Amino acid sequence: MKLHHVGFAALALSSIVVPVFAQDSADKLPTPRHALHVMENTTTVGHPDLRYEYRGMEDYSIGNYKNAMYDFQASAWYADKVSQVSVGLMYLNGQGVPKDPVKAYAWVALSAEREYPPFEKTRDRIWQQLTSDQQKQALALEQTLYKQFGDASAKPREVRALHDSWMDIFGLGAEPGFIGYSDMYISRGNANCESGDIRVCTDFYSKWFWVPKEYFGVRDAMWKGTVTVGNLQGVLKERPAAVQNNDNASRD
Repeated sequence: MKLHHVGFAALALSSIVVPVFAQDSADKLPTPRHALHVMENTTTVGHPDLRYEYRGMEDYSIGNYKNAMYDFQASAWYADKVSQVSVGLMYLNGQGVPKDPVKAYAWVALSAEREYPPFEKTRDRIWQQLTSDQQKQALALEQTLYKQFGDASAKPREVRALHDSWMDIFGLGAEPGFIGYSDMYISRGNANCESGDIRVCTDFYSKWFWVPKEYFGVRDAMWKGTVTVGNLQGVLKERPAAVQNNDNASRD
């Protein structure tokens, strides 16, 4: 069940710079070194979700798991689903924290709130490994996490951060995209967006980078394709209907 250290780092880091990964493109993922290089040259101004996510990935890549966990949780506070799944996988593997499958499930389930296929598959695979008692504990913890880190609570924090930063940088009355508006590029099926560099796919002055609805839409689009997570492939047994109903109820 353990996800290989390098394999997870490569996937997680690559997720930042590649909008959509097709399953048959897994062998074309950027290396962690390349992904880190791109992160170092990508702005996170006004975006606390990206700022802490990037820091977490950098710390994770050098084995500084304690700091990585802190950063991922900080990013999770701002509705970052990649960071939430990262926290869960670190609990699963005991990286920077004691192994805890209950916490692993709860965090990964939280990350699957927006129904990203790879996160849902990872959640379901972890569920299968839990005992009956652990499943009960995991569901209870999942509900607790939703109250703090679910989109209903976390997205407004990111929205406020985007708005406040935009006002600080460009002033009252300025509208996103008023300078050098550029089109949004989303790769659908290829393992890159033009050169594979997120700077090609984004623009600091673009409307979508600052308008919350569009920004979250772009981030969601990055994960709506098909992708594999570590060795969590294969046909998965569905969780009990009662659990699925619980998930749906928690998101209403």
